[in-house]
Amino acid sequence: MMNRRTRFISLISILLLFWTMNSNAQHHQLPLLGPVVAVTTHTSDAIQLYDLGTGEVRTLSFGTSQHHVWGFSPDGCRVMFTLDAWGEALPQLYTANLDGTDVQAMVRYEDGGAGNWGVWEPVWSSQNRIAFSLIERITTSSGEIRFNHRIATINGTTPNAPTFYTERGYSSMSPQWSPDGVWLAYVRYQERVPGTDLLSTAVPTNPPPPDVTPVPPPLISEADLWIVSADGQDQYALTDFPVGSIRSPLWSPDGTLISFIYSPTPQNDLFYMIANQQGALATQLNFEWQSIYDLTWQPNGSGLISTMRGFRDQNWGLWSIGLVGNADEEALPFLRFEEDFGIVASPRFSPDGRYFAFTHQYQLIVLDLVANTRMPATPFPILTNAAPVWTPSSFSGESACY
Repeated sequence: MMNRRTRFISLISILLLFWTMNSNAQHHQLPLLGPVVAVTTHTSDAIQLYDLGTGEVRTLSFGTSQHHVWGFSPDGCRVMFTLDAWGEALPQLYTANLDGTDVQAMVRYEDGGAGNWGVWEPVWSSQNRIAFSLIERITTSSGEIRFNHRIATINGTTPNAPTFYTERGYSSMSPQWSPDGVWLAYVRYQERVPGTDLLSTAVPTNPPPPDVTPVPPPLISEADLWIVSADGQDQYALTDFPVGSIRSPLWSPDGTLISFIYSPTPQNDLFYMIANQQGALATQLNFEWQSIYDLTWQPNGSGLISTMRGFRDQNWGLWSIGLVGNADEEALPFLRFEEDFGIVASPRFSPDGRYFAFTHQYQLIVLDLVANTRMPATPFPILTNAAPVWTPSSFSGESACY
């Protein structure tokens, strides 16, 4: 428990933080029209909103903490971000109006104590629930510091205490809501004994002499794909790979499939997808190990777009991955613009599929796929090393927010 002096100092710090946030709020005469794409600056000291409707670039800065933008509310009227005041990967979750006003700290969690917990990878569902990985710093009896990750959720309207979907002991992260907000996919890690090859556990060793304490075998932590319903009543594993880990789960636009990357060993990646049904069999989309950086669904659900390195002897490239056949042979280049963008990262479609955003050499690039042009025609100074996020399809302009 914190004493009164500590509580008073913490309260003053929070008030000063909010005063700084609101004093730095940006006020603009022209409301955003949308669609809007948001990125974190490459220096992590601000968030930039690029409005394709007006061409305006709006900068939001909330003090000296490390910024990271994650998404928007279901109506697009509030931006969701984290700030890391301690610089120890224990950021706090906030939402604010699109002009930076009305900043709210969303999570009230008293069990961990100030400075001993944080929020990462928050996602806002269409049903106004925010799910995230809550990080807890735990000091063991031997003085060792460990970090535990649990999947939690809060109501997205007002600051409130989290409801947990997972317990301590299993490191769970990367939550992803289904489009209808009814299901949440996430990855859960567990420890196992490493094997001598990809399909075996470790070879048993001879037992030590009776007077010698056996040495515990080394363990490795690997992840499978799990599902939980929004009400927490149904929870089950979708995959059960004997070895290796999955990462980057993504729902298809219609919510029937979940794609993910499976790595039998580190840096050796494969494309997979699976239906959200207990006992469903995962479908493998390629068979030669690749170096997969990122992927996203095509808006019509017909396939995936992925950034790969070294595929078909190319350094980097964007490839279209079909849902049938063998992507090793049938994948097609995605971008066919006159400009060669070279290294491309974090591809993201706008909700209507017309615009395509990605990063290239720390610069945000937005393409109009209908007009086959770059937006804007001349490069603009938005530098980022984080994935862009779009306002939802329900966003009808900033004027409708107030």
